[in-house]
Amino acid sequence: MLASVDVEDTAAIYQSLPIFEDAGISCLKGTAWTFDENDLGEYTVVPANTGSCIKGIRKINWLMLNINGTDFLQFRRASAVAGVKKDRFTNYILEIESLDKTMMRLKYPVYYNGNTTVMHFNFKHIGK
Repeated sequence: MLASVDVEDTAAIYQSLPIFEDAGISCLKGTAWTFDENDLGEYTVVPANTGSCIKGIRKINWLMLNINGTDFLQFRRASAVAGVKKDRFTNYILEIESLDKTMMRLKYPVYYNGNTTVMHFNFKHIGK
């Protein structure tokens, strides 16, 4: 589950930007993510506190990369969701800051309007 998102820049605009060309932070918090062993997975948006989120399951293809000693998670959406921009050829690459059996922290740079900030995605394991 995506437990929280920390944004290094405190500008309010970063809270509402569509992350992964999908949804704002408030829509993504609490989403359930799965990463199956066969490099397939999904995340499910179930808006709890806002009607502006496009709910539904996003099927993904993912893999882990190691580049010059740094680990990364790469994924792309594998299925279309009505109302969400189709991104068949767009890969999202996040640096793995930490990973163990109970949590994962990913680092993702976001470029907007000439400025770049960094978001940190904090996942916690709630599965089997």
